[in-house]
Amino acid sequence: MAEAIPDIVSDIVGPSIQRTIEEIHAKANNARIVIMGYPPLLSNDASCLNLFAGLGITPEESQWLNSVADNLAVEMFDVADVVRKKGVDVGYANPQAFFHGRGVCGDPETIHGIVTDLTTSDEPKIDWPPFTFGSSAQSFHPKIAGARLYADTLEAVLGSWPRS
Repeated sequence: MAEAIPDIVSDIVGPSIQRTIEEIHAKANNARIVIMGYPPLLSNDASCLNLFAGLGITPEESQWLNSVADNLAVEMFDVADVVRKKGVDVGYANPQAFFHGRGVCGDPETIHGIVTDLTTSDEPKIDWPPFTFGSSAQSFHPKIAGARLYADTLEAVLGSWPRS
């Protein structure tokens, strides 16, 4: 994965984002488009997810997972730059600084870790009454405080956007 992910990001994800931006621009040529990056998912080397030797996420795995967000950030910034040079009013919002130290295992933790309280839309891994359990789709997604950090990121970008 360490070798494949950078190529997938540059060869598949980047061009897909570019096509999407260009399609939005074609249908709404006066729109201001902002693409939002990804925060580092894990904080404190995922210490709260490293239960004991051999089970959990190691510090090395945590650092690698967070490097994927860095790789995506570079690609998304570059795509925005390429499309902007074609006359599209596009910006890139990077939430990494806002989430620094606040990912899963952070303080405060603004991204859910593993959530086992299932919602009505979750599909449990085991559904055999009286046993219904699994992990929720809320796992590794922002909490309310994380949504606020995304909003802060967007507001910062919009506030500094050049007036046309």
